[in-house]
Amino acid sequence: ETREEELTPAFSLAGPGGLFEKIRSHVSTPQGQGQVFERLIKAFLCEDPLFKERFGQVWLWSEWPGRRGEHDSGIDLVAAERDGGLCAIQCKFYGARQYLGRDEIDSFLVSSARKPFTARLFVSTTERWSTNAEKVLADQQVPVQRIGIAELAASPFDWSRFDPAHPDQLPRHE
Repeated sequence: ETREEELTPAFSLAGPGGLFEKIRSHVSTPQGQGQVFERLIKAFLCEDPLFKERFGQVWLWSEWPGRRGEHDSGIDLVAAERDGGLCAIQCKFYGARQYLGRDEIDSFLVSSARKPFTARLFVSTTERWSTNAEKVLADQQVPVQRIGIAELAASPFDWSRFDPAHPDQLPRHE
């Protein structure tokens, strides 16, 4: 018997045997899992039709030529907008039941609220945000767009065929 949640596209990401479990079983440390997820999101932003149209180039923070030797202070990726702006991006690889609190987003908000950034994007594997985190996001001068499980599930990629050993390669539905 199939449970109703198994029929949802998000189940292929967060459910047993799904994308997130594949990453966790392939990489043992939370830091390593986060790095695989960052590379996956970089590929997603470069290949998803909507984001490919928006961004001309996407870099990991360590690859971005404009970082001037600064260490990662909450910004995981930087994307060049086709209109000339720069988008700061944070990726959080959390358990689906984990809460994302204000303390987990503060450093990103501070680092990305200054020049040269003109847009911000927050990608997370949990839909559970604390009330304080939701409020602080809503009050930002430079808005923060969010991508969650539903947006990833709705993409043209076949997450069931994703190989965490090659997070830069996203298989498409055939």
